[in-house]
This record gives sequence, C-alpha cells and structure tokens, in this order.
Amino acid sequence: MIILPYCTHGHLGRLSLNSNQLRDAIRQILEALRHLHEQNYIHRDIKPANILVRSSPEESLDLAVADYGLVSLKNPRTFCGSESYMAPEIWNNGLLPKSEWHLYCKAVDIYALGILILRMLGIIVPKESITTRTIFKTHVKSLIYDEMKGCDSDDTERRDALLIADRMLQYNPESRPSVDECLRLPWLYQFSSPPLALGLSRTPLNRPMVDSPTNPPVAHPTKDWWSSTQGTTSSEQQGQKEKQTRDRHHLRRRKQTEQLQSNSGSDKYKIQKR
Repeated sequence: MIILPYCTHGHLGRLSLNSNQLRDAIRQILEALRHLHEQNYIHRDIKPANILVRSSPEESLDLAVADYGLVSLKNPRTFCGSESYMAPEIWNNGLLPKSEWHLYCKAVDIYALGILILRMLGIIVPKESITTRTIFKTHVKSLIYDEMKGCDSDDTERRDALLIADRMLQYNPESRPSVDECLRLPWLYQFSSPPLALGLSRTPLNRPMVDSPTNPPVAHPTKDWWSSTQGTTSSEQQGQKEKQTRDRHHLRRRKQTEQLQSNSGSDKYKIQKR
C-alpha cells in the first residue's frame, strides 16, 4: 500500500507554468525518479496527469509523483504506458508476440520526461506508434526542430528547455542521459530560491557551482546537450517576456488541439494490444 497526501491543486497538466516554475517542476520530478531508480524501480507512466500538485506555484510549487500501477522492478518488457509518452523500445514490443518481447531499462522514464517537457511548453506530440527512426524523426524530432526555428532570438529560456527535451528524446535508449546527468544541468538551478536549489545560495549565471556533497556537480563544459542562459534581466522584463511566451504557447496549444480533434475519427492512433 502506498499512502500519499491529498493534493488539492490537481495535477501538473492543469497548470500554466512560467520558465522558473517549469525548472522547479522538472527538478522535483527528476529527484523523485532518482529515488525510484536507485531502488531499481522504473515508473513507466510519467506524464502530467501523474504529477500531483501539493501546493500552488503562487505559494511554492510542491509536486508528488503518483500512480505506481505500472512500476516495474525486474525484467521490464511489458507493452504498457500512455501512448504519447511511451519510448520507442516499448512501442516495438507491441509489434511482437509476447514471447519475443525485449527487455528495456530506466531510460524509458527519461524519454517520457522529455515528452512531458514538450507538453508543458505547449507542444502536443501525436499519439503515433513510434516504432522506427523515420516515424520518430517525423513525429517527435521535427516538432522540436520546428519549435527551435520559431523561437524568438531573445527567448533563451524556451530554447534551453527545448534543447534539454531534445537530448532526452533519443531513439536509442543508450543515448539518453541518466537521471544523475540531468540533475547536473545548470539550467535547473538558474534563479532558484535556496529550498528549491537543494540548499544552494543564489548562484550567478556566469559562475560554476561548486562540486560538494550538498551541491550537484555541473555538467562538463564540453557536453553539447545543455545550454545555459548568460546575462540577467529585470523582474519586469522577465515578467513581460514570460507573459508573451505563455500567450504564444496557449495559442499554439489551441491550434494543435483543434488539429488533433479533426483527426480523432481516424483509426491510426488505436493500439493493437497482444
């Protein structure tokens, strides 16, 4: 039996987060996944609806990962999960007889978190069977590339989040970063208050964090799968930019939802379970 506190603010999918709140949310989910992965558990159903909100963003965003019905401990190979958030290796098992299902690993949670980041940015990934690299590039990677091209030159916050999601969303599970590698991203600790930055004092963007037992190490500067914002903006400028970004995201999400609804009669999104 798992006992969780009553979360009066619903789930993450109901929130509209600014860039700082999104960083806080991703960091908290990663911390929860690290605990699970250290116990050799795989969640297998990370999505906004399974991230409960214990306190509102206006107070101090506090999240809880829920729904452990698909958690696996040994030899995970079951074809399961939520369509848009399922990694390619899970989809591929759905094409095979049960006796031929292949093992997969903790990297499926990283893939799902990458999709979650896109969803919180207002990008809806189609419920398509990601069984080949071609389909993966068409329905996942192309969305990220199109969004990168459409980013305003000064919208570094959104670009950084897209770069991190892009690195998590790799067809080959061995190419995805681990939870620990993700937690070393400087992006997660920009503008964070001490409680949310694991006890760190406010750290200037142009100064690397110290590698100590209480401070997570920064990713090596030669790594090309993360990008940190240099420079600062006033709180008023930051607020205006975040409002403009939210407005664009809401408009984009509404258009994508209308497009998906227009195709809802198609049978191509149905999963054939074996």
